[in-house]
Amino acid sequence: MVEKRESMLSELDYTKAQLVFFYIIVLLSLDVLNPVKIFLHVFPAISPWHIATLAIGCMAYTFIMNLRPLIYFSTKVFFHSILSIFFNDVQVVGRENIPKYGPVIFTANHANQFMDGLM
Repeated sequence: MVEKRESMLSELDYTKAQLVFFYIIVLLSLDVLNPVKIFLHVFPAISPWHIATLAIGCMAYTFIMNLRPLIYFSTKVFFHSILSIFFNDVQVVGRENIPKYGPVIFTANHANQFMDGLM
């Protein structure tokens, strides 16, 4: 059985994204190929702030549409960092006392104040 590696982007998607960003940087760095400057040259009635407003609106739309995955990923990274720093060693004591059937109440002895709010 092959383990599936979980990540935000696969390696191929990551490479594609890098190539797209490189392409955009090259386009924006050369005056001859810069699409914004070409557009403003063809349509002189449009001001640069119109383009900037459109770009900011597109970025805001993309951010809002991806807000839920961004919040999830940020929260996951935050709690993983905190838990790996403070709780890198977990000791289980009395595992043999857990009954195979019937109700059980698990309690934990926590060593710091960060877990009080989570418990």
